[in-house]
Amino acid sequence: MKSFQRRRGSRAIVVGSGIIGLCCANALSRRGWGVTILSDRQPGGASPAAGGILGPSVESGSGWAHDFGTRARDRYPDLLDDLDDRTGIRVPLLRNGILEVALSAEGARRLEGEAPAGSHWLTPDDLRELEPALSHASGALHHPDDGAVDNVRLLEARLSALNAEPSVELKYVRVTELLRAEAATIAVRSAHAVHEGDVLVLAAGAWAPLISGLPREIPVTPVRGQMLSLAAHPLAHVTYGPLGYLVPRGSTTVLGTTMEHTGFDLTTTESGIAGIMSASQSLCPALRVAPEVARWSGFRPMTPDHLPIIGRDPELPSLVYACGHSRNGILFAPITGEIVASIASGDDPKAELLPLSISRFERNPL
Repeated sequence: MKSFQRRRGSRAIVVGSGIIGLCCANALSRRGWGVTILSDRQPGGASPAAGGILGPSVESGSGWAHDFGTRARDRYPDLLDDLDDRTGIRVPLLRNGILEVALSAEGARRLEGEAPAGSHWLTPDDLRELEPALSHASGALHHPDDGAVDNVRLLEARLSALNAEPSVELKYVRVTELLRAEAATIAVRSAHAVHEGDVLVLAAGAWAPLISGLPREIPVTPVRGQMLSLAAHPLAHVTYGPLGYLVPRGSTTVLGTTMEHTGFDLTTTESGIAGIMSASQSLCPALRVAPEVARWSGFRPMTPDHLPIIGRDPELPSLVYACGHSRNGILFAPITGEIVASIASGDDPKAELLPLSISRFERNPL
């Protein structure tokens, strides 16, 4: 693969204005790049639809993936302080831990036996004292430092900060084709224009595979997640149960979620919402009388191994992938932005990114 070094006055094209694309644009801008964000604002984007969970202990598996997720989570306090300084928008952050609740004696034995390092078991009495609304449960794992961020407010703040950057422009267009690419230049086509840059960052979420002319297949599939919010706030912690999760957000609770392979069908269904309600009410009975505030759905960009695709294309160094973040787009966004900016500027963290390379999906990876 040919090497790539940033040239003075370089411009990056970022395809996608979800939280991944915005964090990539921010990190690139801070390294002195000019940045053009191209976005067609498709309904169903994962970033505004998410629960905002920052939970490497429950969402990122173990080993390398857990460590990567923990590093990503721990960037959030500084990131939100920076956004507050730049925009005056304070984004709510919960870092009092996630509760992974057992609803049976068998579930309690399993969870207690699987406690990762740094997490600890709460007996039913411990849990009752911490969260009275969970007094019926058989105990819980407490994962300290995990939690959630208000992802809707986060998007607002990140977009506000970028709008104030003279080096960043946002164009609402749909990218349809990778038009021309060389070792260190690249161009894409939208309906009425050609957009040229030194680097293209593909951060288009579930829509990334739909761009024609890419050098290889992008193994990302849209997976619909239906969500619900209720006008009640019985819990202080993000809470996971066997079939769903609950996220306190202001005076409401966000309930999630389904995992449905329905293509780009954004419909919310009575059966899907009923399943979320049933799982949530078994987890927290106090929600049975809470009125509904809203229901919605979004498309998670899922890869076969549920890990993101981050890094250069093996044959086309001007193309950098930042897609396929599956259930962890909000969690991984800040660290993804930092890595992408580092790659684009010629400082490839190759060993660190090996597990995330698109080459892992090929029969004979490079």
